[in-house]
Amino acid sequence: MVIVGLVSAGFMGSGLGAALRQGGARVITTVEGRSARTGRLAAEAGLELVPSLAEVVATADIVLSVTPPGAAVATAEAVAAALPVRDATHRGLIVADLNAVSPQTMDRVARALTGAPPTSVPPGGRPVSEPPSGRTLDQSISVPPGGRPVSEPPSGRTLDQSISVPPGGRPVSEPPSGRTLDQSISEPPGGRMLDRSIAEPPGGRMVDRSISEAPAASASTGVRVVDGSISGPPPSVRPGARLYLSGAGAAAVAELPWGGKVEPIVLGDQVGSASALKMCTGGVYKGLTALVTQALRTADAHGVLDAVLADLDRNGLADSSGVARSATKAGRFVDEMREVAVTQQAAGLTPELYAAIADVYADIARTALAKADPEDERNLTPAEIVARLRG
Repeated sequence: MVIVGLVSAGFMGSGLGAALRQGGARVITTVEGRSARTGRLAAEAGLELVPSLAEVVATADIVLSVTPPGAAVATAEAVAAALPVRDATHRGLIVADLNAVSPQTMDRVARALTGAPPTSVPPGGRPVSEPPSGRTLDQSISVPPGGRPVSEPPSGRTLDQSISVPPGGRPVSEPPSGRTLDQSISEPPGGRMLDRSIAEPPGGRMVDRSISEAPAASASTGVRVVDGSISGPPPSVRPGARLYLSGAGAAAVAELPWGGKVEPIVLGDQVGSASALKMCTGGVYKGLTALVTQALRTADAHGVLDAVLADLDRNGLADSSGVARSATKAGRFVDEMREVAVTQQAAGLTPELYAAIADVYADIARTALAKADPEDERNLTPAEIVARLRG
């Protein structure tokens, strides 16, 4: 019987674990240091609890990492730190990172797990710049708790587009000659700082893709790394989520007993491919939800909510229940949208669109609508939804 270790058994992780357990796998996890909610979800899924992450790593044939995007690298480092407890004859562990991260972050995950040296990115990251005729973009996004004031003087409407964020945040100013945007991607201590560099010289466009290919396995740890991404809700909510996989061990994860509740799709041997796909599709799905959310809030402010919903419904976009569900996960969507921004920047595209969508989710996360768990059932009318989005 294959033994699958889960890190961790949150809403998605417990749903995947339940599907595998029902398919015939032995599924183990630990709730050491986790919340009471995680313990409850693991119990409801019928998962086998072990005392520590070290025991998960020592026992499992395959470990699935299912965490918020901001915890992906730290989780990989914790798994790597637990590797010495494995019996020397029981090597060949497969670790599948199923988190919504950029290919660049997936590279860091793979290197942490395999013991490969880091890429040649200097401490503090790399500057992003364009020639003097263009703009300068410092690609470091940091949005701590705070708000964005918009001022409207009595003489008429002027939008002060400065985002006023407490220390550690990021000011945005727009001088008369053009726009300067400080966009920094960072996390609190214990997390990670991402900084990617793209330079565009006067003669044309150059995209720095200096992050080398992530190792699939390493003689130093014996770990085979699988890059994975999930598209769809947990199978405990609705069967049929797609699990995209890439890397040398992808087939082994695809062949787990998913019991028809998850559809595994192998994209190839390249670590980073599954993450790139997730950044594209997740960016569309969550980007659309952010747009609908902002449209409903604006319609509410102008007293035209019902008319706006009726028009959106003509094109299948009036999913106010989706707005409510997404609000409960808005906090983790902030990091995911920043990862999309990094991915698009590495493709030579502006990161500003998804930096702005990250701001939208950061704002939603501070509202009353976000104060629930994703598994909680809430039957709210559109009017109730927008009321809870006001604060």
